[in-house]
Amino acid sequence: MLNDNKPVATRSLSLATFLCWQIWLAKNDDRIQRKKWNPMDVINKAVIEFDEFAAVQWPSVIQNNILQSLSVTDRILSQRASAEFVICMDTSLSSDSSLGGLGIAFFDLSSGLLYKALSSKCQFQHAIQGEALAIWTALLKTTRGK
Repeated sequence: MLNDNKPVATRSLSLATFLCWQIWLAKNDDRIQRKKWNPMDVINKAVIEFDEFAAVQWPSVIQNNILQSLSVTDRILSQRASAEFVICMDTSLSSDSSLGGLGIAFFDLSSGLLYKALSSKCQFQHAIQGEALAIWTALLKTTRGK
């Protein structure tokens, strides 16, 4: 799928990122016994946040939203907490080796300016592994405050 239709693959990967983030939040809420999430709550919250992101990132494709083909039911409308930062991530992988690169940028929403950027070389076999590594690295950086 990644090679056949790059725009759909990009949006699918973005949705997967939001799902990973919500799973991580649900796990933390469960650990500190703040809230019990059921799987549908996690999916609905991820879909809502993905819709908001997609409206900004790909306004021209909103009419053909990938979510229409996913048949997600029972969407919950909720107020989103105001975010302070937006994290943009990307990976690259050369076709002839397993050496790739990660790029992560943190943007301050109050000023709209770049807050911090990270770039590093990594070894992985597939671009999707690099994307997962970028997500993991961004989560570590935000939770550690560095």
